[in-house]
Amino acid sequence: MKYRFLVAFAFLACGVRGQPLRVGDDIVAEYKKMVAPHFSSSPQLTNWAEGQSLFSVSAKEDVASIDHVLIALSDTTLIGALRMGEGPLFLFDTDHDSILDITADFFYMPAWVVKRKAKIRPADRKVLTLMDKIYQQNLQADNGEMDERTKTEYRRYMTDTTLANRHIIYMLDLYQTIITNAQSAHKLPPANVCIPLMKALSGDCLSLYGEIPPLVCIFMGEALQSAGMEENAREHFKKSLQFHPDSVPLLVYNYRLELDAARKQQLRKQLKARHPGHWMV
Repeated sequence: MKYRFLVAFAFLACGVRGQPLRVGDDIVAEYKKMVAPHFSSSPQLTNWAEGQSLFSVSAKEDVASIDHVLIALSDTTLIGALRMGEGPLFLFDTDHDSILDITADFFYMPAWVVKRKAKIRPADRKVLTLMDKIYQQNLQADNGEMDERTKTEYRRYMTDTTLANRHIIYMLDLYQTIITNAQSAHKLPPANVCIPLMKALSGDCLSLYGEIPPLVCIFMGEALQSAGMEENAREHFKKSLQFHPDSVPLLVYNYRLELDAARKQQLRKQLKARHPGHWMV
């Protein structure tokens, strides 16, 4: 998902009229203002099953005279809007209460869309096993490459709605999509999206499985660091190492953020001695 999706959606709202939508506005109330709402099929914006056959909803069929379109799922549930004006901008309801909570340069399907119908089963640990495979292959291993079998298993969660706890993998995938889109646009990842998302993912993992996987611990720390919250990131990585003491990425980040010069040198020597071939060392 890149800017081409924004461009593809933008043709639906090319004029600017009236008061633009903002964070805090109610999209259901906005919909009710439409005398005869017009539904149009949108471009495909996500590979996840819940996001197929999206609609744009506008007050008029002639969109040249309006300043925004609403975004709805295939069952017409509203999830956000696309606003035109100062620049094309997405707005999303991330709490499933019809209130627009965040703005974004890219399309992000809110996590509640997947979670609301997900089969929540704490006894089913397949998601935890998959996340560990991703972690071991992508981050813990020296070469940092995920094998095709794991990629196939990961992609299956996008389309097979019978799999338990799919929302966990969706939040993980959403975070990675946000990071990729930000990098493509040469921007910092949006802290207002990434940090709450990682906190939610951490909370759901803890609630389901009684633990937070190292992959999630790493992404949480990266989100804090990217937001300029280095002290919080430093404390987070140190605490995470108490639960995952052999995690090379956690050890590397802990070393990089160490403030004491002598201690930092010691940590560097330990990393070089114990993990000389790792891609992060």
